Amino acid sequence: EMDGGVKTTFEVAQGRQAYLLCMEGNVAVDGVKGAEGLSRHDAAEIVGPATLTFEAGNSGGHCLIVENKGKGEDSRFRHTG
Repeated sequence: EMDGGVKTTFEVAQGRQAYLLCMEGNVAVDGVKGAEGLSRHDAAEIVGPATLTFEAGNSGGHCLIVENKGKGEDSRFRHTG
């Protein structure tokens, strides 16, 4: 949970993946294509390596991150050639 304007970072290492859920407020996320601005109930899927920078909106924001082993092979967004 972050107060308005607060910034923090989170690293997703190589061989790891994370699921991100914005539970309340608004959060700007740098490092996730297509999830630059998340609002309540928006979600994103991240495959490492990635450095995420979060900045809460004026009213603050609350995000949940679940990180686990994986390379995105189970992703519903995975593209196969």
